[in-house]
Amino acid sequence: MGGIAVVGLLTLLFTGCAPTPDGAREELERRADTLNTAAQDVLLAMDAAGLQGASAAGRVEYCGGSLKPGLAYSAGASATVGEDLAGAIDTMTEELQSLGWRHEGEIGDDRMSARFTRDDVTIDVKAGGAVIGGKTYGEDEMQVGITHADACVRVPDGVHDTDFADLEKKILPRA
Repeated sequence: MGGIAVVGLLTLLFTGCAPTPDGAREELERRADTLNTAAQDVLLAMDAAGLQGASAAGRVEYCGGSLKPGLAYSAGASATVGEDLAGAIDTMTEELQSLGWRHEGEIGDDRMSARFTRDDVTIDVKAGGAVIGGKTYGEDEMQVGITHADACVRVPDGVHDTDFADLEKKILPRA
């Protein structure tokens, strides 16, 4: 393997960013479209489960460290579940599987959860709120994180997350 190839491989391994600075905008837009579609699947599943106040949004964040800065697009969703957390997750599991998502099992923390994958996208569903300082918050809420497997995209020097603010928006259900 040539010296330049080794340096390129080591850069990718140590920074976690895909080496695409020239096409960063196009790559982030492609990933945003992919994750927004996944978020629409989540909104459909939340609707099938009868969850109230479901909403989803996308965001752009820094990644990759200071030596090789990058940006990553991710999406999230939330809804009020009520008392039947297990029933809501079961219904969402059925709906997401019908849309082509593979159920991978639980995430592994103390809350009710489920993980789904399709291609390079992961959907993590958690229900039952969070405990902070011994107090439970959002006991009747469900939170969903939607991520791309290779999330970090290398960006040119001088590019900031604010340059991609147009990608950060509320994700609407399919019409």
